[in-house]
Amino acid sequence: MTVSTRALRSFIVDALVTAGADWQEAETQADIMVWSDAMGRDTQGVWRLPMMVERLQNGLHTTPVSLEFEEVGPSLCRVDGQAGLGYVVATQAMDKAIDLAASQGIGCVAVANSSHLGAAGYYVFQAAERQMVGLCFSNSIPRVVPPGGTGKVWGTNPLAIGCPRQNGRHVLIDMATAATAGSTMTKAEQAAQHSGGKGNRGSTLQPDPFPPGGTNPMAGGKGFALGFAVELLSALITGAGITHELRSMHNDMSGPAGNGHLMMAIHIERLMSLDCFYARLEGVIGEIHQAGGRVPGELRWQTYGALTEQGIELEPWLLDQLSTIAEEHSLPLPW
Repeated sequence: MTVSTRALRSFIVDALVTAGADWQEAETQADIMVWSDAMGRDTQGVWRLPMMVERLQNGLHTTPVSLEFEEVGPSLCRVDGQAGLGYVVATQAMDKAIDLAASQGIGCVAVANSSHLGAAGYYVFQAAERQMVGLCFSNSIPRVVPPGGTGKVWGTNPLAIGCPRQNGRHVLIDMATAATAGSTMTKAEQAAQHSGGKGNRGSTLQPDPFPPGGTNPMAGGKGFALGFAVELLSALITGAGITHELRSMHNDMSGPAGNGHLMMAIHIERLMSLDCFYARLEGVIGEIHQAGGRVPGELRWQTYGALTEQGIELEPWLLDQLSTIAEEHSLPLPW
């Protein structure tokens, strides 16, 4: 079934508020979730809603949060995320990094005690909208098996880098440092459970002797090193939970998740004029197109245009989950 982005956003807000979220924070969370769905990132959109509702009902998130950014340098802050909604905490952290960059040329915010932040690309999109380069790093529960190893060490640890384009379809590099994103594996496992199957452990999940749910790092040792770098930047130096200290957002309701993030923004105009930057960027993009390639994020923007107009297609089993939420909280369905 296809649901309009407007109706989907309204339903997400109502469901989160009914479960205990602050209204403004629910709107922020819903905006990012619908943006993710419209960009074709369905593992970071409304599929996450049942989990979020359950966590709110179990009192696992502080909402609203009142973040106190401690300035530890002219362009560096750290902040306790207070176990807030991850999308909300990450948005405020990037806003702070952007403000620091506006005054100092570069801004960096280290976040501890947060939770899953969804699509990392959204936060560098925030920076690009302010005509800055954005960087985002975040850690996640252990899933990655090191090359030649047999145990899961750290998560699929996403990173994102983005920069503005004059046409508004900003360059968005957003990727897991593992061969498969953790959210992709989790959603596939859920879909298999609802369809009565056992899942596909072919190229997505590792065969024995790797632990269930494990995956290889992207590009072997290089990807493993990148995952290490993300763990270093988002968790080790931020004071957040590391590796097995993290709790699964979906499968562990015993306490806050403990994720860490690092948000950075770079003020382009401190280095060159925007006109100069845009000319240089479009020159590079032109070379990519001439070579038959696509710019990172380009296909996402094409998807965004189509799905914003046509609506979001939801799987039957996900519709069932949303219908259950609607019934339990006496909410009108968005379809």
